[in-house]
Amino acid sequence: MTIGLHKLALLWLIFLLISCESGNNGTSETDTPTTGKIRIAVDESFKPVLDTQISTFEALYKYAKIEPIYTNESDAISKLMEDSVRLIVIPRTLTPEEQQPLDKIQLRPRNTKIAYDAVCFIVHPSQKDSTIDVDDVKDILTGKKTNWAEINPKHLKAPIQVVFDHRNSSIVRYLIDSLLHGEKITPKASAVSSTQEVINYIAAHPNSLGCIGLAWISDGEDSTSNQFLSKIKVLSVGRKPDFYEPFQYYLLNAQYPFRRSVYIVSREARTGLGTGFASFVAGEKGQRIILKADLLPATMPIRLVELKTKEIQ
Repeated sequence: MTIGLHKLALLWLIFLLISCESGNNGTSETDTPTTGKIRIAVDESFKPVLDTQISTFEALYKYAKIEPIYTNESDAISKLMEDSVRLIVIPRTLTPEEQQPLDKIQLRPRNTKIAYDAVCFIVHPSQKDSTIDVDDVKDILTGKKTNWAEINPKHLKAPIQVVFDHRNSSIVRYLIDSLLHGEKITPKASAVSSTQEVINYIAAHPNSLGCIGLAWISDGEDSTSNQFLSKIKVLSVGRKPDFYEPFQYYLLNAQYPFRRSVYIVSREARTGLGTGFASFVAGEKGQRIILKADLLPATMPIRLVELKTKEIQ
């Protein structure tokens, strides 16, 4: 009888250990800052730089596994609320309304700013203009200007086709909030399903205007980024006579008009793998990856070198 009770107790202990090994949706609840396995959701705008962050982190910590889900901003936030991911990477923090469900369970998410990104405007290489005025961008997005000849009389008359990566993307939300101030984007604008599809569409349609995140085209040492840049033209943005390209220097000085902050938003209530990964990205190694990708690091100072030429006597 005693032996039977011991066996029962042993089976119950094994069951408890197995239960503790798996958390929501198969993620490990026994992970540490450098070991275990978790899922995260990432705004697709930041896929290139997050791919590098994850592969570097996993190379340094061979017992850590980060499984990214690349999606749109709205879906990433939904996954965080549903507790199907530990953390998300998006270009903002949660709104008070989004925070309410977490407040009810007394969970305060941690926000870690990791970078500054930019919303870029791209056109077909055949477009003569290399600049665009902020007010023209607004008029195009709201449908007040629908033809390239309205932007520049030297252009041939051709309808402007605006293309976004996704209807619920962070880029759409950002432009409505920061540029249109609540006005709706013209219903004639199109949405595809990824940044790569936006680039391919622009490359094939000379009269189109694409809106994408800087991370896809910023890294001059990346072959994929260079391949994309060979198919499109990135416009400088501003107001006459000052136009700025989405370079680190102009992001640092906030001269490029469409700069946005990138955050890791975590609901991890303990010091687990999510916390370890967020600390890595915000730390020296992670910030150097962002610097190399030609985005602007959030926590790491960058050196600006002014080159002067000497006059020959």
